[in-house]
Amino acid sequence: MAEVSGPQMLLRSKDNLFSQEVIVLLVTLTLCVIFAVTLPGFATVGNLLTMSNSVAILGILSLGMGVVVIGRGLDLSQITAMAVSAAIVSQMIGSGSSIPVALLAGLTVALSIGVANGLIIAFVEIPALFTTLATGLLVYGLARITVLEGFISYIPNEHEAFLFLGQGRFFGIPMPVLVFAALAILVHLMLSRTSVG
Repeated sequence: MAEVSGPQMLLRSKDNLFSQEVIVLLVTLTLCVIFAVTLPGFATVGNLLTMSNSVAILGILSLGMGVVVIGRGLDLSQITAMAVSAAIVSQMIGSGSSIPVALLAGLTVALSIGVANGLIIAFVEIPALFTTLATGLLVYGLARITVLEGFISYIPNEHEAFLFLGQGRFFGIPMPVLVFAALAILVHLMLSRTSVG
């Protein structure tokens, strides 16, 4: 194994210091400091929790996208899979189906979209960009004209335990933030501790 000289080590450390991740982190921290100084109430705990709650769903989606990107792929149907499966779940619960059955139906829809994408990309060899874009548009269109009733679907208020997952707070922390944190830990463990990762 070749030894790395002092100048080469210095260049590598400089590359790490000015990597894309570090630059994005520095820009984010700089903006946070500017907003905290110029916008009253920005740095309060309530505002930070509200912002965290707002981006928790995007964070959960980014975990899945991160795994796909690590595998040198791309998934543009992710938003459609989330929206359609969530709408089907809420619509089924609203029409009287039990929560487990509705969740199973939503999970089946989301997994079917993923499996269809994987089969087309792997065996038909259509690039992931076009496959997932077309799949997303197709699934949304089909769901819109066959399954979904209207643009908004509500879960009845009597399902308090289920609604708590999306609207509740645990020791003041919004549940979506905690779900995102738990899933982030699971994805980290999968990538760092398993042969699949």
